[in-house]
Amino acid sequence: MEQRYSPQAINAYMREQMTKLLHANDIYAFDAYGWIDADTHDPEMVGHAMHQVDSLSWRFREAAMACPNPLRLERWAQRLVISGGDFEGLMKAARLSIGVMLFQDSLVTDHIDASDSLFQLHLMSAMILLNIASDRLRDFFIAAAFRKTTGEYTGDYKKSQNKRPSYSKPFHQARERLQHPLSAPAGRLCGLAGKIQKFRSGRNEIVHDVATELGRLEELLVDNPPSRAHEDQFDWEEITDEMIQRFSEETKVAHQKRISYPMDWYRLLIDASNYVFIIENTLRQAAAELPATELQE
Repeated sequence: MEQRYSPQAINAYMREQMTKLLHANDIYAFDAYGWIDADTHDPEMVGHAMHQVDSLSWRFREAAMACPNPLRLERWAQRLVISGGDFEGLMKAARLSIGVMLFQDSLVTDHIDASDSLFQLHLMSAMILLNIASDRLRDFFIAAAFRKTTGEYTGDYKKSQNKRPSYSKPFHQARERLQHPLSAPAGRLCGLAGKIQKFRSGRNEIVHDVATELGRLEELLVDNPPSRAHEDQFDWEEITDEMIQRFSEETKVAHQKRISYPMDWYRLLIDASNYVFIIENTLRQAAAELPATELQE
């Protein structure tokens, strides 16, 4: 029997619907932030526009093309370029996972409690990707603000404080050092970093709950095996319509919280990276130098 729809047609339809669902929830492509139209930058997202037209990786490629000898970036600058690229890639991947999650929930109406639920798969995938993206954004910021790799920064902090820095610590330390005009974006970034830290903590609970729902159900059955005697003793008439409705509403609230969590986190990282890019670009322009050295042949 001839296939009615080709895999390519199904893929195109799925991507079209995913885009509609993502846009309806204010989740846009990473490269779309920073611009009102093709020629006008968004003043509220100017950091993204700055990063797209004048990143260190772009500057380095431009300088390397003009330099007769090979160039090598300093270690902290290498980490800045690599972590920046990783952050962008992870955010794009997280957006796709969120899109598939919304598609499965809204259009497929996937049975979310099933062990092979694609909704659950992409919910967990989005959360894991956003957690790693949060790390890479922090790596990028440390390289930009302190001219150190994250390993160097963490090692120095442990020597002075005898403990590891929290996720938001480098943002607060940088705020103490940065002066006008960066004091304002640094202050806003500190508040956002605290929220990211909370999302990272909450991620463990949600992923654990989703990943182990089936296992916990089996554990419950082992600890409390059903029996005919228990069934005979239970008064099924005690279950009222009000109890069923309340349980249904609680289930819907919990489900909506799961859906909202990665989307809120994505938007939070978009906002935070906007200020990170402003700080990185401004510091680099102030230094007026490319952090690279020529390699002698």
